[in-house]
Amino acid sequence: LVERIKKSNEKKNTSVFLKGKVVFSNNNAKTSLNIVVKNHKDSLVWASLRGPFGIELFRVQIFPDSIYIVNHTSKTFSVQPISFLSVFPVFSENYFNDLQNIIMATPPILKGKYDCVMAEDHFFLKSEKNQYKISKSYSVESAYLKLAPMLDMKYEFEEFDIEYGFPKKQKISLNEEEVISLNYSTVQFNKGFNSPFKIPNNYVKKE
Repeated sequence: LVERIKKSNEKKNTSVFLKGKVVFSNNNAKTSLNIVVKNHKDSLVWASLRGPFGIELFRVQIFPDSIYIVNHTSKTFSVQPISFLSVFPVFSENYFNDLQNIIMATPPILKGKYDCVMAEDHFFLKSEKNQYKISKSYSVESAYLKLAPMLDMKYEFEEFDIEYGFPKKQKISLNEEEVISLNYSTVQFNKGFNSPFKIPNNYVKKE
């Protein structure tokens, strides 16, 4: 079952264009932004975050070894090593691969001793710390992971497309408090698309 899940993930882990809305929730605070993501397998992640009137707030491009961030709200930019992602507890030291797995909604099956339970429409993988709900097409529909003594992570995926099994609705939760909800209106695989990235001359570099 785990090998079939890996093969299903490999099918989805390719170049993709995503467009939709992202909502960041932390306790009672919520922020909603429009988002465009262009994911090139093993080479580049490009993203643009825009406010409600279509004004771009941030543009980001991430390579396997570095991160470039343009902040239009403060007219600054920064260049960081890929290890900058260590500030987020969901990443291992394989930062770029972990990021692309999150974008592609392909959380890996963490190592452990699992029991497999077969239901009418699903499989369930259960270990002492983790639990996965798997569709009959071998896509992960939800995952409950104990990453550390004080860190629980939960993935929830819905509205899978037929060809690639990519979920247009996604939710990622940390300890049930910090939540990222994604709702994609456009999903395109293996399309040729540009990833423009220019730092305006008057922007100040921020360390």
